[in-house]
Amino acid sequence: MHPPLSKNVTEEIQRLRSKIRYHNYLYFGKAAPEISDREYDILYRQLCNLEALYPQEIPQDSPTQSLGGDDAPALQARHLTPMQSLDNTYSEAEILEFVKRSQKLLSGAPLSFVLEPKIDGVAISLLYRSGHLVRALTRGDGITGEDVTQNALTIRRIPRRLPSFCPEVVEIRGEVFLPRKVFSELNARRVKRGKPLFANPRNAAAGSLKQLDTKVAAARKLDAIFYGLGIWKDENNCQPETDKEFLELLKIWQFSLPPYIWKVKSPAEIFSAIHELEKLRHSLSFEIDGAVIKVNDFRQRDKLGSTTKAPRWAIAFKYESERAESLLKKISVQVGRTGVLTPVAELEPVSIGGCMVSRATLHNEGVIKRKDIREGDYVVIEKAGSIIPAIVGARKDLRSGQEQPFHMTERCPACRGELYQPPGQVLVRCINPQCPAQLQRRLEHFASRGAMDIGGLGKILITKMVKSGLTRKISDIYALKKSDFLLLGTGEKRAETLLCSILESKMRPLWRLIFALGILNVGTTCARALAFRYGSVARLREAKDLESVEDIGTVVASSIRQFFSDAESLCLLYELEKHGVQTAASFDSAQGIDRPLAGQTWVLTGSLSSPRKEIIYQICMRGGYIAESVSGKATYLLAGKNPGSKYGKARRLRIPILDEEEFQRMLKK
Repeated sequence: MHPPLSKNVTEEIQRLRSKIRYHNYLYFGKAAPEISDREYDILYRQLCNLEALYPQEIPQDSPTQSLGGDDAPALQARHLTPMQSLDNTYSEAEILEFVKRSQKLLSGAPLSFVLEPKIDGVAISLLYRSGHLVRALTRGDGITGEDVTQNALTIRRIPRRLPSFCPEVVEIRGEVFLPRKVFSELNARRVKRGKPLFANPRNAAAGSLKQLDTKVAAARKLDAIFYGLGIWKDENNCQPETDKEFLELLKIWQFSLPPYIWKVKSPAEIFSAIHELEKLRHSLSFEIDGAVIKVNDFRQRDKLGSTTKAPRWAIAFKYESERAESLLKKISVQVGRTGVLTPVAELEPVSIGGCMVSRATLHNEGVIKRKDIREGDYVVIEKAGSIIPAIVGARKDLRSGQEQPFHMTERCPACRGELYQPPGQVLVRCINPQCPAQLQRRLEHFASRGAMDIGGLGKILITKMVKSGLTRKISDIYALKKSDFLLLGTGEKRAETLLCSILESKMRPLWRLIFALGILNVGTTCARALAFRYGSVARLREAKDLESVEDIGTVVASSIRQFFSDAESLCLLYELEKHGVQTAASFDSAQGIDRPLAGQTWVLTGSLSSPRKEIIYQICMRGGYIAESVSGKATYLLAGKNPGSKYGKARRLRIPILDEEEFQRMLKK
């Protein structure tokens, strides 16, 4: 018998699931994590422990039952075999437990392991048919991944063809990464051009691999290393029997392998190899964050099997985060989209793990007081998971007496509005709905890729829009004109592209709009569930049974009701509808329009007789997607008079080319 679920336990489980899904979305969907691997692992372990105590109601979409992020990109395909992630640990005791568990499940049969570096890159799966590379997918959610074939082809060390003795169908898996030197050069060029720096090599690699323009991806000089097998289909059934044999075969096929590989048998040999690799860590040309230990024999792997999320025959040992010391010059306060004030440490720039760090979050005033961190302190900074810098503590032994304690501002630093701190909470909020800092963050969230996906509407341009007064609320985005963007300093072509992106966003799926509204505690998974259950914003607003929706407890339901009871929120929804933004999942059928162009990618070129905005609207209304450049992913090129270079490229790639008359005939079918 398992103990009954109390209200508090239920809410804690829902809170952990919601938080983990949010961080999965940031990590897998946007390649922009907000917390360290260690902090994520703690959250995940807490959820696992609670679900082990209360297994009676574990939903299939719990983060412990799924493989990764759930915000799948538009151009995607299914892996032929699931692309699982690895369980990981920071504890040698858990490595020992992994070995004992494997021996027990295999009835004491002799075991050997392969140990190799855990590369901090972007997981990729290459599909070869009859020796030809036909597709490259990112991990995605483990079931489907984003198709990045064209950009993968720009990586020199990825073989286009395999020798004649290869299997009929095979998936080869590995990591795409940016070498340390290339990453440093890339950031140096961005500094010269006044562009924001990439936070770390992994983020830069993820962004490069997903570029729409293959020339940009090629210029980034991505590299790759391979080590894993997905599917193997071969009439002669000559699949390698061990990981060691498979790696030797990869070498013959001209794949790049991990530079160090150990074959080990005992726990003592495993730990020795882990420590040896850690010493070699900084001599490598790329980032690693640990070691991977895998059972060598493939037949033993089959017997060990896997959970929904990870194989039982492998585990990753993670190295502790790197640390450095620097002067904390000042503690500034930043305002988020929900009005929460977050203290940020402004640091003397310091290099940690090859990345320059000049800012670090301090979370809230309570954390600062608890750690006794002061302006003027020398502080210990941890580059947690090589992603987010965090301040571990102050070097109190180095204090001169001139250091100043931090006190939270009494007014909002952005608008000088009143602040409010709910009883018993550490968070302080600006309660001015017209606060420009909040507006800017809300606009950034609304336009982000995971929400309404308005391409080109980034942080810098939004800052200009707010400062100039062009946007005083979210719905103002849909009232912008070409002349407005020209006044902000964009070129004509970019202004037209932005307007097209804004127009396209009106047709986004309902769940994206719900997420984009920025309702407190509502992430992408929750937004999908709400869209599926209620089908429109209007029905969601009137819903009385929110708690009956999967993964929505009293806290989330309260946030939703609070949002829809606010006059400003209702005004926003009214204005979005007035501008033609889709607010119901049944929009297409309600208008009597089907989606015959669903899944198609269109590129426009030349002078068109109809306004370009109108043509884009017609395509988007019917489920099509507009791309800015011609690639192998394009379905059609719509060509007007005097077409440019896109026309020639489409012909070379044998992409069907339509004129306006043919296009209109297609729409009437």
